[in-house]
Amino acid sequence: MRRAFLIASLPLLVATADAPAQGEDHTVTISATVGGKSYQAGGPGNCKHFGYNADFPIWMAHYNDPETGTVRLDLTYGKNKGSKDRLSLVMATGTTSHEINTLMPGAGTGSATVHPAGKGGRIEVKGKDAEGVAIKLTVKCATFQEIQG
Repeated sequence: MRRAFLIASLPLLVATADAPAQGEDHTVTISATVGGKSYQAGGPGNCKHFGYNADFPIWMAHYNDPETGTVRLDLTYGKNKGSKDRLSLVMATGTTSHEINTLMPGAGTGSATVHPAGKGGRIEVKGKDAEGVAIKLTVKCATFQEIQG
């Protein structure tokens, strides 16, 4: 029940998190292959780590191409110790949107791996959306803003 509450509360946690520290680098770099087509994007974004509960740390990445809006990304990954991990990905490329949500039956399948590096790191996702479109994604975050519980 507590984990379900945490997942449901994520939008509120993101909205109420402390402002990023002055001088931190909030660059997000995206490299993706969606349905066999490659996409590259990067610039200012938002990456967060919600890690006060060691049994269920959560990483989030948000990006919207500031110039063209061609690539938009909303990624949440929870590493659930002793149970199935939670992955929610919405990625829009142009006018097409792809979604993976492992909490909902029939909403795609996938897995993620986090590779911390200094204050940032990268999140790698492999999966398929509900229509079977293959998605391979690497999101590099210069900084993960820590969200305290």
